[in-house]
Amino acid sequence: MERKKKNTIRITLYYVVCFLCSVAIGFISTQFYLVNGIGVRHLSIQQMIVRLALLVLAFMLQLFLHEAGHLVFGLLSGYGFVSFRIFNIMILNDHGHLLIKKLHLDGTAGQCLMSPPEPVNGHIPGLLYNMGGVLMNLIAGFVAMILIYVFHDQKELIEWLFQFVLFGVVFALLNGIPFASSTISNDGANAIALESNPKANRAFYLQMKMNALLSEGVSLSGMPDEWFEVPDDADMDNPLIATIGVFACNRMMEQQRFTDMEQLIVHFMSIPNGINDIHWQLLKCDLIFVRLLAGKQGEQIESLLDRPLRKVMKTMKDFPSVIRSQYALALLYENDPDQAEKVRSHMAEIADSYPYHTDIMHENDLMILAKQQYRRTEEMVK
Repeated sequence: MERKKKNTIRITLYYVVCFLCSVAIGFISTQFYLVNGIGVRHLSIQQMIVRLALLVLAFMLQLFLHEAGHLVFGLLSGYGFVSFRIFNIMILNDHGHLLIKKLHLDGTAGQCLMSPPEPVNGHIPGLLYNMGGVLMNLIAGFVAMILIYVFHDQKELIEWLFQFVLFGVVFALLNGIPFASSTISNDGANAIALESNPKANRAFYLQMKMNALLSEGVSLSGMPDEWFEVPDDADMDNPLIATIGVFACNRMMEQQRFTDMEQLIVHFMSIPNGINDIHWQLLKCDLIFVRLLAGKQGEQIESLLDRPLRKVMKTMKDFPSVIRSQYALALLYENDPDQAEKVRSHMAEIADSYPYHTDIMHENDLMILAKQQYRRTEEMVK
């Protein structure tokens, strides 16, 4: 309850600051439009559509530049390129070959993942990499302001440039103002944590290292055991450190250590933790699977299938662990083998475009276990 109250206060303060910034931006925008004689009163429907398309273009360009900022400043900090994603389109570095893959993660419009440099005195640089997106948005906005001054007599151009500047400011504020809660830990919060907390710095290094190896086809089971040491309860309140706890659960699932994984997730449920909401819902998916595999039914399953989880399972319907849990639900909870077969076919459909092929392999193995459990149950009924 205390964590929930603390989290609510953080979210409220963050959105109050963002609202005040939005009001200021709105006032400045109005004054800019009035001074430059820009308006929409006499525009045709076609002109309005064109303006809307240009507005979307300004947003998309700033989003691209934000992720490119992480890439550029990451490279300057000694990181190596792993993947670059805008919405669900990902460019993946596969042993030096660039591949186009598809991956959707709720709560993220884009993401640039990189392999970290080796620690020096137990520390890796994280400030420039994390704040690179904010810096790129601000640099691009500054350049656009110069262009507004140069082309001040071209109203259509300066209107678009000004919108581009505004999106840059918004991206910089949302990502640069330090904020961490159960649903988000932004660039500013991560940068501060990396510089002030050695354990968080180590956890960030491990996460980046794991993601880099996953992109090379190395499974979690093939990585060093010491990377997956479960953090102390007190450290689990830090979002960066808590992610190591999530990876530990994922590795147990991959190794089919189902009892250990269930006990660990249930333990996390009993303590204050900084696990972000998407990871939390995916852990609930895993918990449903292992409980179904153990023959559990009723409240132990239904209590996990709440509204947030159902929403995530719908929006992340192409995510392998979600598909695997949907398969188990269809077979072992709903007793619907026809629906289960449709789900299994969907896994085959997304396999080629999914970036981490070892995940597909392990999830297919888990679906085989669910099928075997279903057959055992059917035989017992007969």
